[in-house]
Amino acid sequence: MLVNVNGQWLTRKEAKISILDRGFLFGDGVYETIRTYYKRPFALDKHLKRLEYSAEKLGIKLPDLSFITSVINEGIERLSESIVDQQEIYIRLIVTRGESEFSLRITTISPTFVAIFKPLETSNKEGVKIKISTVRKIPSESIDPKIKGLGQIDKILARLEMTKEVYEVIMLSFNGYVAEGTMSNIFMISNERLITPSLDTGILNGITRDTVIEIAKEKGIKVEERLVELKELFNAEEVFLTHTSAEIVPVKYVEEIEKDVGPVTKLLKAGFREYIERWIESY
Repeated sequence: MLVNVNGQWLTRKEAKISILDRGFLFGDGVYETIRTYYKRPFALDKHLKRLEYSAEKLGIKLPDLSFITSVINEGIERLSESIVDQQEIYIRLIVTRGESEFSLRITTISPTFVAIFKPLETSNKEGVKIKISTVRKIPSESIDPKIKGLGQIDKILARLEMTKEVYEVIMLSFNGYVAEGTMSNIFMISNERLITPSLDTGILNGITRDTVIEIAKEKGIKVEERLVELKELFNAEEVFLTHTSAEIVPVKYVEEIEKDVGPVTKLLKAGFREYIERWIESY
């Protein structure tokens, strides 16, 4: 693992932030998770744009994007020297409001920038179990779901409901519609349609989610982004999750209801790999 704190390269043991940092005290910060393909950061512009949006909404001044990009590229190069060629890299960017008084009062201070690099842990998940959380998502009227912020108490509470065999918990919106997982977006296939909760359900606009929708349309699959009732998830023919590090994760069980890892899921998984090959050729 490599860490960069405010431009300084450190080992995991050397890396430290102040106990008065507002990210530590109050979860006052934003973050992004990025992965590489062939040691290249995937969809970097989209990730940085979302980081910029999140920071702007919280009034946190980001370091210059050229600086962040240079840290990402250098971190990939440094870590690549100590891992095998085929292994990819997981990157976590964190920007907090910085160190301040032990008070909720917000003042203009210097932000803390942290970038963490580690080998990406991959596992070919060919059918996982999900369950429905009793914890509802914080409504959009309270927190803009497009902000990828620290201190996600609702998601932590939801994950406390997970048992060993459960890969992910799915949260419902405040109004009871299917929303998203604690680390993923959710898709289902029903009557040859690809259905996923729309952004107005109050979900994060996942970058892998966007990529899958683009691929599905290229493949001629009808895509519906809309409010999704819970019974539709239970009745769906196929279900899968998407997130940065694992791409498309087929779902084998929704609670105790068994699902097929069917042809549409398989088509989209293959399509995702084709998409990455095209992307790397044009990089």
